[in-house]
Amino acid sequence: MESTHINVEARNTLFKKLQDYYEKNVKSTHLRELLKDEKRNNALKIELDNIFYDFSHEKLTVETLDQLEGLVKDTHLFERIEAMFRGVKNSFVFFLKEILIGQNQCDRKQSSSSCCFKSKGR
Repeated sequence: MESTHINVEARNTLFKKLQDYYEKNVKSTHLRELLKDEKRNNALKIELDNIFYDFSHEKLTVETLDQLEGLVKDTHLFERIEAMFRGVKNSFVFFLKEILIGQNQCDRKQSSSSCCFKSKGR
């Protein structure tokens, strides 16, 4: 695979930071309270290629999106997706295994359909 493996320790730190932020700042907040914040609402509305996206009615904050952006960059998500479309075998499957299960390598001897979601010790 041509992409860099994900640093598991860094990934776990980013996930933990995102989870902690959500637990402390978002989970117990009702959406009605979030919708009262006009600055937040405006920041969560974007137009891209003549399509209007309104994320203000989702239970998230600008800080949540900033943390998700950091996670996407640090896990090389866009590079993995591009590799998948270039035909690199299992690039996205390896990404899913690394990001969701936390393993750095996939047993390449197994077929892609059977190796992706098997976890050692789970």
